[in-house]
Amino acid sequence: MEENKDLFGMWSNATDLVEGLDNQFYWIHVILVVLLMTVLVPMVYFAWRYSEKNHPKSEMPEHAMTHNVPLEIAWTGIPTAILMVVFYFGYDSLKNLRTMPADATHIKVVGKMWSWTYEYENGKKTDKLYVPKGENIVLDMTAPKNDVLHSFWIPAFRQKEDVVPGRTTQLWFNANQVGSYDVECTEYCGDRHSYMLSKVVVMEPADYNAWYNKAEEVSGEALASREGCLNCHSVGSDVLVGPGFAGMSEGKSNQYMMDAILNPDKDIAQGFYPGVMPTSKGVLSNEETQAIVDYLKTIK
Repeated sequence: MEENKDLFGMWSNATDLVEGLDNQFYWIHVILVVLLMTVLVPMVYFAWRYSEKNHPKSEMPEHAMTHNVPLEIAWTGIPTAILMVVFYFGYDSLKNLRTMPADATHIKVVGKMWSWTYEYENGKKTDKLYVPKGENIVLDMTAPKNDVLHSFWIPAFRQKEDVVPGRTTQLWFNANQVGSYDVECTEYCGDRHSYMLSKVVVMEPADYNAWYNKAEEVSGEALASREGCLNCHSVGSDVLVGPGFAGMSEGKSNQYMMDAILNPDKDIAQGFYPGVMPTSKGVLSNEETQAIVDYLKTIK
């Protein structure tokens, strides 16, 4: 699969909605520039041409014209009509973006400090969003209640939506180009905000179905990456947000390591603070938690 190398995929018409949205913004900018020039340029000219310096009040004729009703109606009515046209097309586009298709495939998205996780209808979880080309996809997005506000943005799709703790928001698209496209968080969410990156991988339907139906045994390292552990902890001794994983398990019981994942505020390492690391209770199964613990034990 050829990966999209454009900056953020910004110049890709990767969904059917992109061309229409780009055209709309183009014409809105053209209209606004025209309005700006027809108002600003005459205003500057008349302010200079008829300034008191050039025309003192003493030189004003007794019956000078002070207003022109038809002209005043025109310069009020015409811009208002233009702005109503802009409003109509903007509303129409917004309605298309916010009306979720009934025949869509739903994928759950969880945003948390500082990672994205995608959960499919068959229970499969990934740290990249895999979707088939040419199918309607609805993302049901949320964040843990003890987390912060995030914003899910796919520049190539011109799609962005807030991800709110304890609530579900939705976004939909239909990707028409196979490729890999960037996902970013556009709501400042803490120290590692700029590292909250992911990918949308658009696949041919046959390739997607093969991937979707393939049973995979997920390693502890892959789980640690998927759940965002490696966004806050280095695999060495360097401190990112939390302590490095190197040597973390030495002298620690298996239960202690499990609690560190499921109940992170139970025993806080010296120099760190409670409430920073989200709990994985209810997110990871016992088997998945044990797999991560086994992986941590290999990091010396």
